[in-house]
Amino acid sequence: MNDQSPNTNAQTLGIQRAYVRSGTQNVHYRTTGSGPAVVMLHDSPRSSRLHTQTMRALANHFTVFALDTPGYGNSDPLPKKQLAISDFAIALHDTIQSLGLDGAPIYATHTSAKIALEYAANLASHTHLILDGLSIPKSPTSSAFIDAYMRPFQKDDAGGFIANEWTHIRDMLRWFPWFSPSTQNRMQLEVNANWIQEYTIDLFSAGPHYSDAYAAAMRYNPLEALRKIESPTTIGARIDDVLFESLQRIPREENTNLEVAKLPADTSGWLDWIISELKKGTVTQKKQPSSVKKTVGKSVYINSVAGQMHIHQLGEHPTDTILILDTPTLVLGQSWAEQLKEDFHILLPELPGFGESDPFTSPSANAFIDSLTDTLDVLAKDNVTILATGLSAPLAMKLAECSSDKVSSIIVDGGISVAAFPEPIHATDFTPHFDFNYSGSHLHEIWHMLRDSQTNWPWNNRQNTSIRKLTPLIKHENLYDSFLGILKQPKHYADAIDTCRELAHSLPKLPHSKMLFLHLDNDPAYIEVEKIASTMHNAILRKRPPCTKDAALIVTNFLEK
Repeated sequence: MNDQSPNTNAQTLGIQRAYVRSGTQNVHYRTTGSGPAVVMLHDSPRSSRLHTQTMRALANHFTVFALDTPGYGNSDPLPKKQLAISDFAIALHDTIQSLGLDGAPIYATHTSAKIALEYAANLASHTHLILDGLSIPKSPTSSAFIDAYMRPFQKDDAGGFIANEWTHIRDMLRWFPWFSPSTQNRMQLEVNANWIQEYTIDLFSAGPHYSDAYAAAMRYNPLEALRKIESPTTIGARIDDVLFESLQRIPREENTNLEVAKLPADTSGWLDWIISELKKGTVTQKKQPSSVKKTVGKSVYINSVAGQMHIHQLGEHPTDTILILDTPTLVLGQSWAEQLKEDFHILLPELPGFGESDPFTSPSANAFIDSLTDTLDVLAKDNVTILATGLSAPLAMKLAECSSDKVSSIIVDGGISVAAFPEPIHATDFTPHFDFNYSGSHLHEIWHMLRDSQTNWPWNNRQNTSIRKLTPLIKHENLYDSFLGILKQPKHYADAIDTCRELAHSLPKLPHSKMLFLHLDNDPAYIEVEKIASTMHNAILRKRPPCTKDAALIVTNFLEK
């Protein structure tokens, strides 16, 4: 808990995010600044999100690369059940090689300090290490303690796990160990709501993998690596760090490459120390980093007018691309993507303001269209199909009009008429801002909004007339990613709704596009679909099966004709 970074939009910090291929995994990272390259690693269960404020402070001195450890943040987990620190060290080596950062100094804290130490001691001999908080227990940590401390993160369809994890977070800030509440174990920690929000995002992002590196670090004894390491290594800790006491067990007399730094509690002195140590490492750096490889993987970022937009890619079909739009969540969009990925190249964007996509300062139709046009320009060839679900259809039709040279087909599955949208006076009830609450109630509200949207339309209408006819997607596998997407931006996740409502008042006719309208009888989300389809000269209307898997057959047949 060294860097209490506020919840700040990445673009305001000049921070870019990207993925790089490392072995068989995609590794997510943040980067900013100019000058010699440096690497930052985070503790568990955090992500590079932890370092955003520090990155801004370092940007005038260095080009900073802050990596998400495999299994944390947006990085893929390692394919193994019980991982060792050596597994993470190998993954770090692969990532550094892929980014061309061999020889760059590394700042690592708590869990990642052990990963960096193992890497430098056994896989790289010319890396300057700054280890901030290195745990060296007086005796080995017992398996029983590790099992209790790292009890499994187990999702369930009802959302009961949310209460378990929220209590875990709150108790972790009260007692050490968190599962043993007593006056003797009470800690003197003061953290603000922003810190808890950021920690919550990182914990839920890691999910069942939150303990992968955490538990490996508890099993790892760093003394052997400290005795053998040939790279210059400084081990420090602030006086208020729970690992400050471990500094006295650093074997300095056995290895002249080791230095110890006892740091004050204040942030400014700590930051000066980091800058000073990193500069020592860059003096002997042998080369500047090579150009970062732009990975085309299952998730990518596109630079757009909003900043960056996060796009999920599925399927490997080289030419037939389907752009799936969904708002205000991705529940139905993901279901469509899973059903169509075998036959098509799928692009599923997190629209600006949702999940990892930067929000607009002033959302507008032109801004959304420009961002989606950028997506098509970068990731799609000609002959694109747009499939619109949720309340995204008006935006999809406007995009098709503006990109008529690329878009050949439109498929509408869901709300397209003004009547499908809540009245502006009720908009805040339909897409509420989920304000932080120390009770954790905001998390439950998000989860139940997602569940209710599958059973009622609008989701906050409890009358029988609102009952949906779709097969409800209420398993945690269906809801979890949208839960995270809203949690990351609880005030912006539905920014596209007002734009879609505005566009619904004047839908383009699209004479050059094939159009398929799916209609589900007596489902309130599909109100007036038949009426609007009848006004489109080239539209085909088909009855939608309640199950998306069955509906996908209609879509496939339509596109094959």
